[in-house]
Amino acid sequence: MWLWSLVKLRLLSLLRFRKVRAFTSPDQYEEYSRSILQLFCLWKDSDIVEWENTFQMLFGACSKMSEDLLRNKKQMQIQSASKEQSLAEWEQQVCELKSQLASQENANQQEISKLQAENHWLQNRLAEKLQQARHQNDVIDELKRDLVESVQQMEVSEGRRLCYEHKIRVLEEQIDRFLAKEEV
Repeated sequence: MWLWSLVKLRLLSLLRFRKVRAFTSPDQYEEYSRSILQLFCLWKDSDIVEWENTFQMLFGACSKMSEDLLRNKKQMQIQSASKEQSLAEWEQQVCELKSQLASQENANQQEISKLQAENHWLQNRLAEKLQQARHQNDVIDELKRDLVESVQQMEVSEGRRLCYEHKIRVLEEQIDRFLAKEEV
């Protein structure tokens, strides 16, 4: 079939070249013999058949492509629907996770506020206890100083008492000696 097309193309190009050289119009068939004109008609008929076959093949290819496109379109619609459904599910999960995150952040903020309040209360309580401990330490230090002073005074008093006792014994001995002299 292709060979036949090549032969026709070659013959037509020769005929056209001849027409151009003779400066004749393409409507004039008088210079061609009847057999050549019949050959041209046969060629035109075969061209028409060939074009019909070509168009039928193109139509078949276009029909197949159209079917393929429709099938692909349906598949794409199904995939698109499933993707949209999947996307909607993901968006729902994202919304749920965002709400959970917001509630957790709210709970965390409340817990932080509670812990800060407890911490503040504990700091105040610790400051009070520390102030009480300092006051108690001051009182204890003052009592220690008083005790040390008392002990020192008692030591002085004890020393004086011992001194007075000694003097009293000495005087008693002198009185006893004096009384013993008088009795004698």
